[in-house]
Amino acid sequence: MITERSDNNDLDFTTKAISLLAKYGASVIELQKTASRLMLRFLKDGEYLVMSGAFCINYGVRFNHKTVMVPLTNSELNVSKLQELTGVVEKVADGECSSVEGLIELSIVDAKKPLYGKLLTVFGWAMSSFGVAIIFGSNWQGAIVATVISVVAAMINLNNIDKLKVLGNPLAAFFAVIIAVGLTDVFGNYSVPLVIVCGLITLMPGFSLTQGISEIAHSHIVSGSARLMSALITLLMLAVGVFIGYKVVGIYSSIQPGTFSVTPGSWEVIVIATAIVMISLGIMFNVSCKRFGAIVVVGILATLTMIYGGKVGGCYLGAGAATFVLIILGNGYARWRKCGAAIIKVPCIMVLVPGSVGFNGVISMLSTNMESGMETGLMMMMTAVSLVVGGLLADGIFPQHPRQKLT
Repeated sequence: MITERSDNNDLDFTTKAISLLAKYGASVIELQKTASRLMLRFLKDGEYLVMSGAFCINYGVRFNHKTVMVPLTNSELNVSKLQELTGVVEKVADGECSSVEGLIELSIVDAKKPLYGKLLTVFGWAMSSFGVAIIFGSNWQGAIVATVISVVAAMINLNNIDKLKVLGNPLAAFFAVIIAVGLTDVFGNYSVPLVIVCGLITLMPGFSLTQGISEIAHSHIVSGSARLMSALITLLMLAVGVFIGYKVVGIYSSIQPGTFSVTPGSWEVIVIATAIVMISLGIMFNVSCKRFGAIVVVGILATLTMIYGGKVGGCYLGAGAATFVLIILGNGYARWRKCGAAIIKVPCIMVLVPGSVGFNGVISMLSTNMESGMETGLMMMMTAVSLVVGGLLADGIFPQHPRQKLT
């Protein structure tokens, strides 16, 4: 329990650990587990509350209660820093080092520069769009145009101008239409709607949508609902940017807003394209390059399971089976290599999440095709639910060892 002399350091460590984990992409479920362990270590008689935007602690003896509330923000998804922060938390929670030493280590991790510079990150954005375009069945011309769109989107969203960040998604969607339609005269025939989606694939909120449903399934209703609403707003902002772009290009082109269909190629092409996407996502999420091999293998197996499992049992079964395979392999790798399972799970789940499906639905609704839009939106939600169910089953059958030491 916290004493009078130690309460500041112990409390500071707890709040800073939760704040940094949230900053670098931890879900409310992970924050809840971390808070529970630290409260058992320092504040056995205290109470706490973790939400998507705040962390609150209430502790102390009768008539001398203290309450601390810390705002939580999510600025980036950095898998490498998440693992290091989790390792520091485990050492402090197990009594291997003091909260003062833990605070120093947290500051060191937070101050580290990203593993990859901005140029490599832009390259990751570009190659992920190229690979996804190939997986979705685009020709090489369309894949190149999607790559150009992704570079422009990265330059807009990775800048340090606050006002531009607020409008980053609709601006990127607007320029995606301008580029996709404008380059039809240069590169010939390709599916403009498919190219737009592949170029903006990194901005699609499929991961947030799936994470929100997962949080609701774990009884975090408020944070899960907030994450779901944030994902829907992101889809709407992207769709509005696309429609404004179509209005502008309508001055000189007859191409109209439309939806796309996915027609995957041969398994050899899918394997190569998925490998490109996995390495690109590893760069974007700051995964150490020594983990790239595992990410590629697990990503390929999950993608093939989703595509061919969907052909056999439908898209929902394919999504659930792919997530099941992904989580089992991710947890197995985490146990074997004594690392965080997020290193495998986060990049690999990105190719399974249904953000592009939801974007299709929003475009249909804005095109006054309400019936098709509602149907596609329902498909997006059901796909996300299938992903969550598959993940929960896998974690229940073969979880990552909760007490293993991360290296």
